[in-house]
Amino acid sequence: MQVVKAKVFNMDFRMEGFKRDNVEFRPLENYREIERKIRKEKRHYQTGVVTVEIPKEKRVPNLAIEYAVSLLDKYSVLLRFAHNHDVFFDEFDYCSKCIRARADKYPKPEEGYVWEQKELFGRRVGKATGLGANIHPRGIQEFFSTAMPKIQDEKFIEETGIYWALLWYNEAIAFDLNVVEIRFPALWIALEILANSYTKTNPRDFIITEEKWRELKERFSETCRELNIPRDKMSKLQNALGYARSGWIVDKVNYLLQAYGFSQYTPEIPPLSRMRNDILHGRRLNYKSKPSPIDRMRKLERLLVKLILKILDFYDRTDLIPASILEDDLLAKA
Repeated sequence: MQVVKAKVFNMDFRMEGFKRDNVEFRPLENYREIERKIRKEKRHYQTGVVTVEIPKEKRVPNLAIEYAVSLLDKYSVLLRFAHNHDVFFDEFDYCSKCIRARADKYPKPEEGYVWEQKELFGRRVGKATGLGANIHPRGIQEFFSTAMPKIQDEKFIEETGIYWALLWYNEAIAFDLNVVEIRFPALWIALEILANSYTKTNPRDFIITEEKWRELKERFSETCRELNIPRDKMSKLQNALGYARSGWIVDKVNYLLQAYGFSQYTPEIPPLSRMRNDILHGRRLNYKSKPSPIDRMRKLERLLVKLILKILDFYDRTDLIPASILEDDLLAKA
């Protein structure tokens, strides 16, 4: 058996180790002590060890480590979302001729191996702790079982946009973008990705039918020629008109919300869209308004969590999700 071992930082176990497919997660013996240290110091510390069994076609040192890094990157995306703080893997060790040791002689999975190659990776890290998790730590194994196949499915990713939405959510939350004018656009991008992906996969006429659209374009071109509008300007006008055919982003988001059973939140989208426009066009936000820009950002964040969990088929796991996330009130507190 060939394996790659890596250190995992800031992973919240709250349970014994577990194995999913060819990946095994184990907390350090003094995990509880380290966890308290992380929360107190708000710094990154190793909390466990991960071993990845390497498939036959990847059993060359560089390919094996590359395979493990790629696989664990996907686990880190799910862990960041689940924990609401940064979780990452580093110090990858490769073993080419590994025979699993007897449990009575080597009680830990990483003992009894001879490690032959080590790789370290420079990386940007986010925050080591968060205000609250989206998935209870005891539910991580089940979350992996449900979500991991989906974010490894290229067709599902293309149809839903879920992997890219997770990356933008994590960028906003796990990487500590605490300024509203920076954090809010990252969250909005995640929402747009989900809405545009859903609309592309499930096309609909938001304003007029395809037949009417072709007729409108033809008459529009005729009118432009009658008014002697130059060809380059006519093209720009046609492109602007094209947004009406594809649908405004507010319409697409509402279409997405209705599809996933969250139509009660459609009134929230126009003010969120206006806030996005204000930020990106350099207009100052009014922090004395009700609701405040901070509250609107919190609403967007909670709405995204609901959608991501729904798309990953985990929203119904009420035993593993904090009750505040399941509340209708987007500002509900834990």
